[in-house]
Amino acid sequence: LNRSGRTAADFLRNLAALTGGRYHCPVDEDTLLRIHGLLTKGFVDERDPVLPPFEGDDLRRLAQEITKARRFLWKAQSFRSQLQKKNNKEPNVT
Repeated sequence: LNRSGRTAADFLRNLAALTGGRYHCPVDEDTLLRIHGLLTKGFVDERDPVLPPFEGDDLRRLAQEITKARRFLWKAQSFRSQLQKKNNKEPNVT
């Protein structure tokens, strides 16, 4: 089988699904280095690049979880900022 061929990838993905396995798509070295850089730096800014779409089951699920966690982080930061603004506007009662 040709690993880079779409037909072969679809066949392997279907085979993994039918046998209860997981599909692992080969990823090139440049993509791995970019992913490693993003994961070690952290995702703290909304301007951070999104993860590339993955075909492999594990990496696709991991990317989905990271994206979900980033959304929760951004929401939490927004709520915190709004709360701080609200607390700064309220007069101090003593």
